[in-house]
Amino acid sequence: MPYSPYGLGMYGHDVSAGDATVIDNRRMHHEDPNPAMIRSRDDFTAALRRVQHRSGMSVRELAAASGIPASTLGGYLSGAHLPARRPAGLLGNLLRAGGIHQPDRIEGWEQALARVRHGSPAEPLHEGISEVAAVLGSVRPPFGRLADRPAVRGRDGLIGLLVEGLMDTDGREARPPDGPRAARVHALTGMGGVGKSTVALEVAHRARQLGVRTWWVNAGASQTVVAGMTAVAIDLGVPAELLRIGSLPDLTLRALDELAEPWLLVLDDADDPVGVLAMPGSDVADGTGWLRPVDSRYGTVIVTTRDGSDQTWSAGGSVNGSRWLRRHRLARLDSTAGAMVLADVAGERIGPADAARALSDRLDGLPLALVLAGRLMAEARLTPAAIPGPRLPSTCAEYVTMLDRSGNELLHRADTADLRAPEAPARSSLTRTWDLSLDLLASRGLPLARPLLRLLSCFGAAPIDVGLVLDLSSLPRPAVLENLGGPELWRLLRSLADVGLVELSHERDPGDQLDLPIAGSDLQVVVHRTVRDAARADPDVRRRALDYHGAVAAMLLRAATGADPRSPSSWQRWLAIAPHCDPLVDVVREQGADHAGLAESALGLAASCAAFRRSVGWLALSKAACAYALRTGTAMLGPRSPIVLELRHQHARARYANGELDAAQVELRAVLETRAGMLGTLHPDTLTTRHYLARTLRDLGFVDEAEDLFARTAQDRASTLGAHHRDTLTSRNNLADVLRERGKYQEAEVILTDVLTARAALLGADHPATLVTEYHLARLERGQGDLPAARVRLRRLHQTSRRVLGPSHPRTLAVEQSIVELLRELGHHEEARRRGRALLDARTEVLGADHPATRQTRQVLTLVMADLARSR
Repeated sequence: MPYSPYGLGMYGHDVSAGDATVIDNRRMHHEDPNPAMIRSRDDFTAALRRVQHRSGMSVRELAAASGIPASTLGGYLSGAHLPARRPAGLLGNLLRAGGIHQPDRIEGWEQALARVRHGSPAEPLHEGISEVAAVLGSVRPPFGRLADRPAVRGRDGLIGLLVEGLMDTDGREARPPDGPRAARVHALTGMGGVGKSTVALEVAHRARQLGVRTWWVNAGASQTVVAGMTAVAIDLGVPAELLRIGSLPDLTLRALDELAEPWLLVLDDADDPVGVLAMPGSDVADGTGWLRPVDSRYGTVIVTTRDGSDQTWSAGGSVNGSRWLRRHRLARLDSTAGAMVLADVAGERIGPADAARALSDRLDGLPLALVLAGRLMAEARLTPAAIPGPRLPSTCAEYVTMLDRSGNELLHRADTADLRAPEAPARSSLTRTWDLSLDLLASRGLPLARPLLRLLSCFGAAPIDVGLVLDLSSLPRPAVLENLGGPELWRLLRSLADVGLVELSHERDPGDQLDLPIAGSDLQVVVHRTVRDAARADPDVRRRALDYHGAVAAMLLRAATGADPRSPSSWQRWLAIAPHCDPLVDVVREQGADHAGLAESALGLAASCAAFRRSVGWLALSKAACAYALRTGTAMLGPRSPIVLELRHQHARARYANGELDAAQVELRAVLETRAGMLGTLHPDTLTTRHYLARTLRDLGFVDEAEDLFARTAQDRASTLGAHHRDTLTSRNNLADVLRERGKYQEAEVILTDVLTARAALLGADHPATLVTEYHLARLERGQGDLPAARVRLRRLHQTSRRVLGPSHPRTLAVEQSIVELLRELGHHEEARRRGRALLDARTEVLGADHPATRQTRQVLTLVMADLARSR
C-alpha cells in the first residue's frame, strides 16, 4: 500500500534554513554576494550590507534610490527585520538601486529571502521536545534589550576578562591549568535580577563587534536547549541526516570545537543546570552533557544561572568549579556602582552621592531594583505638586525614608539548604520597590495597575498580544478589572511600562514565527521574569487563583473564537494564543479538582492548540503537549469526559501524523467505541473519529475496511450535517481517492469534481482542503493516463501551494513528489533526478529520514537513478 502524504492531513512544518554555509565576511566583503550561499538570517543581513558597501552609497542615498524609508532600510541592514513581502518588488528595487540588475540574480535573492523567512532548526530528536521552541525562539543574541537600558556598571573586570578570553587564541594551553583564564567555560551565577544575562549580553555585543561568531540559546528548559543547539548545529553545517541518527550533544559540540575562528556560545537562564545541561544521572561537572571542556583554543561558553551551589558546579572537591569550568558569582553592586545606576536612570537631580549610595545599599545593590527605583524617582519628579495623593520620593534620601517608614522589615533567611535562600532579603526590598511604583500609579488615579500586573503575570512567559488576547472590555472576573475599556487599558499598560514593570513592543519581526499576515495589533506586552514570578506569588493571586487564571482562560477562549486551527488565515492568531495555553494546564494540575470549570477551559484550549500545532507541522510538540494535557485531564475529569475524549482523539491524530499508524489505530478505535456509546453513532464527534480511523486503516493497507468506513461516514455525515457540509465533503474526498486507487476512475472522477466545486464555493479556491481535492484529481489524471493534463494541474497546484502554504510545507512537498513521479513517467529522468534529490533533502529535514513520505521519495529516486543508468 503506497503511502499517501495527503492522507496524513498535515498542514505545515517550518523547515530549518538548511545546512548553513559559513560565510567569511572578511573574505567576501568586496566580492559580489552570491544569494545561493545564503542559508541563515545573519547570512542575508551580511550579504545585504555588502550590496550597500559595493554601491558606494550611504544608507540614506540607497534608501532614496530604492524608494524605501531610511529607517526601514536601516532595519534591514542591521538585521532587525527582513524585507517585507509588500509592496511587491521591494527587494528587487533595493537590489537594482544597489547595482544588481540581472533578473536571475534578483530571483536568486528572492529565493534566499524565502529560505531565510521560512527557516527553522530541524525537528528535535527526543520525544516530547518542542519544535515550536525552535520556531518561536532564535539563537541570535537579543541585542535589542541593550537599547533602553543603562550602561552596565560594576562589572568591568568580569566583562573584560571574558572579552579578552574571546580573542586569546594563542598560548592558552601553556598557562597553568588553574590560571585565571585557563577555563573556557564560564558559569555566571547569582540571584534573579542581579544582571547575569545583562553581563552575558554585553559580552556577546562586544564579541559581535570583534567579528566573533556568537550564538545565544535559551537554557530555561531541556526543550529550548535541544531546539537552540539544533539550530547551532545546522548553522555550523552539521548534515541533517547525522542529526537524526547521532548524538546531538556530541555532533554539535564537536562541530564547535572544529571551528577554526573565535566563537562564543551563551546558554542563558539555565536555572536547573543538573536537570537541563547534564546527562541523566550525571553531574554538570562530569563534562558529558551540554557543558564539556572546550578543546579548541578558539571557543568560549558562558552559562547564566541562579544556581550557584558548590554541589552543582564543583568537581573533585574544588570549590571554584572544575578546571575546565570557572564559576563567577555575581554579587550585588557596591554602593558606588549602584549610585551610578541610579543617576543613569533617574538623572542627576537625585540628591547627594552619599544618599545615592545609601539607597543602593538599602536596595541590596540589585541592578533590577536600582533601575526600577530610578524610574520611579524620574516619574515622581514629573508629577505636578497640585496633583492630590501621597507625595512619593523624587530623591534618594526621600526614597530611603519611604522604605524605612513602610516597615520593610528584613525577611528571615530560609533554610540554608535551599538554593534560593540568599535571595530572600533582597526580594523583600525588590518587592517593596515594585509596590512603591504601583503606589505612584495609584496616586495618579491608576489603582487598577496593581491587579492588572497580577493578571499579566498569570499568562505564560511569552509576549502577550494586546490586540488579540488582552481584551478586558467585558471580563466578568476578577471584579476589580470588570469592564475595563481599551483607552484605560492602554493608559495602564503605558504607565506600567513607564515605571519599568513591563515592556511594550510596537514592532513584530516579519521574519519571526510564521510568514503570514498579522491578524491583530502589533502591540505586545512582556512582563519581566522576576516581576512575573513575584507577582504570581502574591497572596492575592494565590487566594483568587480561580479569578485570575480563569480570566486568562476566558480571554484566550475569546481570542480563539472563530479561529479555525486548521486554516492558514487563523495561524497567526493561534501563534499568539498557544504559548499561554500550556501554563494553564500546569495551573490546573496544581489547583486540583476544586476548579473543574477552569480545567475544562484550559484543557479545551489545549485540544485546539494540539490541532493547530499539528496543522502547521509541529508534530513532536503537538504529540507531547497533548499527552501532558491528556494525563492531566484524565486525572481530574475522568477518562469519559468529552474534553478528555477530544484530547485523546487529538493525541491519536498526532501519533498518526508522526507516522505511528499502529498506535494511532488502537487509540482511535478506543475513542470511537467510547464516543459511540456516550454520544451515539451519528454524533459529529463520533463521525470525526470514525473518519480518521478510516484514513489510518487505509494507510495501513486495510483498504476494504477503509472504503466501507469512508462510505458509511460520508452517508451519515450527509444525513446529519448536510450534503455540502465541509466534513461531509472531506469524507467524500477520501472515499473518491480510495476508489481511484482501486481503479474505479469514472466513479472517483464524478465525486472529486463535485467536491472540488463545492469546496471552492464554501472555502475558497486556495483553501488547503480545496488544494487536497486538486491533488487527488491530478493523481486521478495520472491513473487514467492523461499525463499532459496531470502535468498542467500539478504545475498550477505546486505554484499555489508554495504561495498559500509555503515551499517547505508537507503538502507542497507531496505535490513535488507527484511531479517527480510524473517526470519519470514522461522520460525526463535528469530533471526527475535533480528535483528528486532536492525533495529528499527537504523531506528528510521536515519529516525525518524514517518517515513514510521520506522513504517514498528515496524509493522513487532509486528508480530514477536506475533509469538513468540504463539510458547511458
